[in-house]
Amino acid sequence: PPNASFLAWQWERLRDGLSKTRKQINDTAGFLGKFLVFELAVQAELWVGVSIAFIAAAAGFYYYFKVIRAMWWSDATDVTPIVLPCISQLCIAVLTIATLVLGFWPQPIWALLK
Repeated sequence: PPNASFLAWQWERLRDGLSKTRKQINDTAGFLGKFLVFELAVQAELWVGVSIAFIAAAAGFYYYFKVIRAMWWSDATDVTPIVLPCISQLCIAVLTIATLVLGFWPQPIWALLK
């Protein structure tokens, strides 16, 4: 298995490079997870799997950047305000609070996983 401190160093270099070139790419667990899976697959020389995963990731980025382009570089065709039902507003509020709380205090999740 790879050395954890070396992986951390690599992740820092990759994250710094991406943050300087593309502010839209989020520093998320999903991105880190995909990066580590790619690295382990390359080390195991699973070239077919890496190729398929690379094509899938490229397709994902293509659609992700289409959304970014629509949000930032295209004019709105409909400016009608969106009205959310109360249950949707409640769900968004609860999940936002849960994300922030568990992001800073993950011990309850770790206890459930043990």
